[in-house]
Amino acid sequence: MVQQRRIAICFALFLVLFTNIPSAFTQNIDGRRVGYLRWSDNGNYIAGYYRRNVILWNGSTGQHIKTIPLTLSEPPFTNYGVIVIDMDWHPNNKYLAITGTPEGSLIGFILILDVETETILDTFTYSDGSNTKGIPDLSWNHNGSKLAFALNNGNILDGDDSLIILNSDGSLHLEVKNPQMEGISTVSFSPDSNAIVTGGHVDNIARVWNSNTGDLLFSLPGTVEGQPEAQWSPRGDYIATTDLIEVDIWNAVTGNLLYTIPSEIGTDGVIGLLDIEWNYNGNYLAILQDDYFISIRDGSWQEISEIDSLGTYYWSPLDNRIVTTNASSSIITIQTAAASPTTSVTSLALINADTDVSIQTLTSGSTLNLGTLPTRNLNIRADASGSPAKVVFMLNDKIYREDTTAPFTLAEEFIHFAAGNYTLTAIPYDANNVSGVPLTIMVAVF
Repeated sequence: MVQQRRIAICFALFLVLFTNIPSAFTQNIDGRRVGYLRWSDNGNYIAGYYRRNVILWNGSTGQHIKTIPLTLSEPPFTNYGVIVIDMDWHPNNKYLAITGTPEGSLIGFILILDVETETILDTFTYSDGSNTKGIPDLSWNHNGSKLAFALNNGNILDGDDSLIILNSDGSLHLEVKNPQMEGISTVSFSPDSNAIVTGGHVDNIARVWNSNTGDLLFSLPGTVEGQPEAQWSPRGDYIATTDLIEVDIWNAVTGNLLYTIPSEIGTDGVIGLLDIEWNYNGNYLAILQDDYFISIRDGSWQEISEIDSLGTYYWSPLDNRIVTTNASSSIITIQTAAASPTTSVTSLALINADTDVSIQTLTSGSTLNLGTLPTRNLNIRADASGSPAKVVFMLNDKIYREDTTAPFTLAEEFIHFAAGNYTLTAIPYDANNVSGVPLTIMVAVF
């Protein structure tokens, strides 16, 4: 059962040398890797972990703010340092939830750190009395009222791993413990906080749960070696998972597989796909590869750029900049990973293809009765802002048409819809082939 205790933390501050650059910042720290870079939700801070310290930088300038050593002072771990495993910013942009272990111990705990006052608000440790519990991942929900995390026994396959969700006061909101949870290593809330996706399970299946009842909503099967990462898109329309040899994009409502991004063959064999992160508005997906590059994918899942990285990176919450450590020079860099979108699909309209007259505006959840429509010869028009050069239409998970002439339509002349459920996505592109803000709807035809 969950066991809570408070631990006093000793703090000291010391300076780390930075060189400020207009579009980037650089830090040389004995050529070592800085881990778990995290941008605060308002963009004010970047937090990192290095040698058992939490380091804060200014999110705009890269200027070093403070370095906070984490040293335990309560027996039996007096003067033990903290090895950080993961951390996540609270939406109030002051608190960091940090999961880690004391040096030389496997006991997992969570610290809630106020970075401005440098005080610990709460500490939670987890043990069942015989086995220590590791906490490999954690996630705040959209308003900070819930904190979810994975709790497991490492390599002990005893069916005792679980998903835990705490309330903001530290009380237990929900614990989901069953054999399907075995091996859980990643958690991600939906944007509305009503669901949560978990990954890393030993049966190679990511799962989506109701975050209020713990009921299983649907499963997302992987290929091999589990799914070490599963992430909900900020818009709530997609879930991305990786199982090392491919990244899968899923419909977050139905659980249907939409697209697969396979690994490539490099000079040393298959390039592993280790980690995934959506940008702030879900228009781009970053994929960390084991060849020390990050592949940036657009809304149609095509690669638009690659970034050199040692393995630690995070998107800005405000734009398409990304902070990363560099493999070749061991520096921290902020750089633009993708151009900011200038186009947006604002609405989708059902068109009478015989007359080119609009029948109705389509929204997600619209229903079409073929018996009451004026014709079976239909089309769908994408209305967009920002003067796109083209619009790519995806129908039921596949690219259906690319239209380069306004008005942008799903079909060149017309389409005959059969009864059934349809998912339609329209993605605008500007003259430089930069994808804009897409629009996805689900329509039922009967």
